[in-house]
Amino acid sequence: MEVEIEFFYDEFGMLKVNTSEKYNLIGCFLTDINYEQGVNFILNKINKKISNISFWERSYNKTFLELHPDHATIGDLFEDSKKLKVSYNNFYSILEAWKMYIISNKKTKKVFRLKISSI
Repeated sequence: MEVEIEFFYDEFGMLKVNTSEKYNLIGCFLTDINYEQGVNFILNKINKKISNISFWERSYNKTFLELHPDHATIGDLFEDSKKLKVSYNNFYSILEAWKMYIISNKKTKKVFRLKISSI
């Protein structure tokens, strides 16, 4: 199954993410870390996590992130039952694409679509 994630700026100049309903936690999480340093922080944590940390978690405005030995989990801070498990390969790809969008599209505000094979 292919998952499409769309990055764009809304009419107020705010970064937004559009996904299917099933994957809307990804969009909520990305908008929680909508600046380059925030994305770099998570990418660095993933790199360290893979090498030597057994578990790490952090809360954001609407979401939380957990880094487990073999995957990342994104969850909704206000609804315990809403969680999404994401492989590190896909999560890293999503974060890299988000970071590049933030860096390169501040003025052009082009829409970017990322397609991954599955979450």
